[in-house]
Amino acid sequence: MVKYDPEATVDWILFGGSFNPPHKGHALILGTLLQLHCCEKIVLMPARRSPFKTSEPPPVADEHRLRMLRLLTLELDLDMQTRIEICNYELGRDAVSYTWHSLDYLRQAHPHTSIGLAIGSDHVLQLQRWHNIAAILQQHPLFIYNRPGNVYSVNAIQAQLAKIDSLSNHGSWRLMDMELNSCSSSQIRDLCANNRREIRRTACLPISILDYIQQHNLYNS
Repeated sequence: MVKYDPEATVDWILFGGSFNPPHKGHALILGTLLQLHCCEKIVLMPARRSPFKTSEPPPVADEHRLRMLRLLTLELDLDMQTRIEICNYELGRDAVSYTWHSLDYLRQAHPHTSIGLAIGSDHVLQLQRWHNIAAILQQHPLFIYNRPGNVYSVNAIQAQLAKIDSLSNHGSWRLMDMELNSCSSSQIRDLCANNRREIRRTACLPISILDYIQQHNLYNS
């Protein structure tokens, strides 16, 4: 069984997602991972298309998400900025984005680097559906952060991981000690589409990203 390790650390952590758009909740996760010394470097990897979001409209153009991610990293202090890399590997693949493929890409490119995976607690119940999940858990420690509506204790997460078959004793995971953040990319998109005047009042978007969205007329419909 994959074991809980409250002190787990790795060289790099992969933090993937649609980032459509990136927001202050994402920045909080980045800052927490670095402040808790979970890793030396975070690899931000925007997805081409999540296998669990195929019913949603496709994200905005890749170049917009990449530019907004760069703006988001500038919200962090200079030391943290130097420890974050934005990788467009998944955007270069004309296929659904599977986390296993992205981890395998990083592992092959950097064979002497230990690589973990950051995921929200809302994904814990879906892990059994993930492609090659047993191999992911065996080779890549999980760094789990709670999200509103999906707040789980260590025991609850451990029970879910125990349901996944074929696990070795080599895997580990860590529950991040961080404040809950209710920011949601889907809610931001809805606000942009339905109430453009109110979007300036949201506390979830840095001004730089808000200005970018409005300048390029993103999420207008």
